Amino acid sequence: MSKFPFALAAARFVTFLALSLWIGGMAFFGLMAAPVLFRIARLNGVGAIAPQMVGAMLSRFGVLTTICAFVLLLCWLIDGALSNATKSRLWRAQGIISLLCLGFSLFLNNVLLPQTQREQVEILPLIARAERGEVLSPAEQEKRAAFDAGHKSYQRLASLNLWLLLALLAIATARGVPRRAENSFV
Repeated sequence: MSKFPFALAAARFVTFLALSLWIGGMAFFGLMAAPVLFRIARLNGVGAIAPQMVGAMLSRFGVLTTICAFVLLLCWLIDGALSNATKSRLWRAQGIISLLCLGFSLFLNNVLLPQTQREQVEILPLIARAERGEVLSPAEQEKRAAFDAGHKSYQRLASLNLWLLLALLAIATARGVPRRAENSFV
């Protein structure tokens, strides 16, 4: 039992808020924003603009995910201190997964996404030419293949991060809500 049930409940609420923003944002981008932007851009003959728009949105979302990751770690530490759960396996698992999510967020947003955005300048004209039926040189095909491989790596790591976030949500849920202290007015 915590001596500060309101503070513990607030820390857990903020944990769930950060998780919902992060998971919801990923679902929004993956299921709605990116597919719609790509479809509309292609229908209007400006297919090269969709990756630039999605990249700009992902850059801003990356700032949010990094903040969420730090919030998850901070709330995890506060939760452990207030609930005396530091010996709990679920509490430890929550911390390990939070650290992994932070690591993935930093790598995706500070390494892979900027690399993809730098390469887009050279690759998007190649993609446009290929879509018009032009034959790309072997060197251009190799550049496009390397870009596609990097993009797939980004998608795989983002998907893995999503599964980690869902596991984190399950663990936080399994840990339950804080019990009310007997002498508390809250």
